Amino acid sequence: MGGEREAFLLSLGTRGSIVPPHLRGTLRIDLVTADHVEQWFVEIAAGNVTVNRESRPADGVFTTTPELFDRLVRGDTPATAALLRNEATFAGTDPRLILAFQRLFPAPAGAEDPRSVARRHAPHGAAWRERLRATLDRKSAGSS
Repeated sequence: MGGEREAFLLSLGTRGSIVPPHLRGTLRIDLVTADHVEQWFVEIAAGNVTVNRESRPADGVFTTTPELFDRLVRGDTPATAALLRNEATFAGTDPRLILAFQRLFPAPAGAEDPRSVARRHAPHGAAWRERLRATLDRKSAGSS
């Protein structure tokens, strides 16, 4: 999975538009095993994301295991849930960094935009319009 993890991290530069344009900072990712720490540095600046392995000062540190990070990369686990379960930790001066970083992970399989779901199920959405149309059709058929 290390290759998939590396490919994901190196592809983050193409998704900078997802990050708020006013946010600036460097997030260090520590992937910790019993005898090794793999570090990545994600620099976020003006809607651009740059990833490299060069050590530098960081505004925040996201620490987890390689196994959990792989689940995040696949979209199997949301980053916020991992933080709340203490499977991952964040330490730093600007919590907006981790909130922006979690946007870069893929959504879980089968996830939908909540706005689309609301449009389908809201009484004023598509279902409501279909019921209204059917009612009007019945009324016009009954009056002829």
